[in-house]
Amino acid sequence: MKIGFIGCGGIANNKHMPALAKLSAKCEMVAFCDIIREKAEKAAQEYGTPDAAVYTDYRDLVARDDIEVIHVLTPNSSHAELSIAALEAGKHVLCEKAFMLNAREAEEVFALARERGLFVAEAIWTRYQPARRILNEIIGSGEIGAPKFLTAHLGYPILHKERVRKAELGGGALLDIGVYCLNFAVMNFGHDISEVTTSCVKNEEGVDISETIILKYSDGRMASLTTTVLSANYRQGVILCDNGSISTENINNPLSFDIYSRDQKFVRKVEAPRQESGFEYEVQECIDSIRAGLLEPPSMPHEETLFMMRLMDNLRKQWGVRFPGE
Repeated sequence: MKIGFIGCGGIANNKHMPALAKLSAKCEMVAFCDIIREKAEKAAQEYGTPDAAVYTDYRDLVARDDIEVIHVLTPNSSHAELSIAALEAGKHVLCEKAFMLNAREAEEVFALARERGLFVAEAIWTRYQPARRILNEIIGSGEIGAPKFLTAHLGYPILHKERVRKAELGGGALLDIGVYCLNFAVMNFGHDISEVTTSCVKNEEGVDISETIILKYSDGRMASLTTTVLSANYRQGVILCDNGSISTENINNPLSFDIYSRDQKFVRKVEAPRQESGFEYEVQECIDSIRAGLLEPPSMPHEETLFMMRLMDNLRKQWGVRFPGE
């Protein structure tokens, strides 16, 4: 399957593309686009087919007849424009998280995809990784009882990055990394949220840079989430159950889980399968889904993306964080 990339920044070049190059599904990287031509050239030289093309205008890339899938890897503010352009050109779309700036854009993109009969998916890697299934199996086994409380923390010192600090790029901690804490909570505790309590700190651009979020569920469970782009933290996720607990050292890319007994004694470690970078799973599932004639991936169906977008819209509304044009 021939794939074209729009956005060839550091994460794309250092994480996404190396993993894709080793996919079991046949994946030909035939076109690369970036407003900085040197970035696209570097990606094409390292990961592209021998005749891979380089562009600085995305319209030239999406116009190619041979490309089947467009992978959007740009700042949040351009996700809607690029996804719509790709769909209108008859291409399937895999768009990095946060899927869009808001739920309204997501609804527009999904509606267009349905109208054209094309596949589109949010590429939030933790939804597709084997670690998700492993965690579900451990909790589902009843080994440590029923889940009651969840915590997730994620922080990186990345406020200097334009995509994070600028409102016009759809910046802020929530859409960049806080989305992982929210997904960790929703993947494990579900949708039945009865109350959201939250607070944030904003920068001079008016976007969130640190926040706490408490989700209260109808059955009495709670999730406590913290996110910051001011400093690094231990990135840990913990699920407390009535007969023990389970923790992972990195909710952004869980590689193992530590299981503890009711009296907090270490029981065992469960390892996730070896990976290239962790990004390969999202692309593999999307290629498999397209070949099966599906219009959305099983691991991240459209309604799930919309639920997450609406949840983040509501959080930003409480904080008074708005992007240009909203």
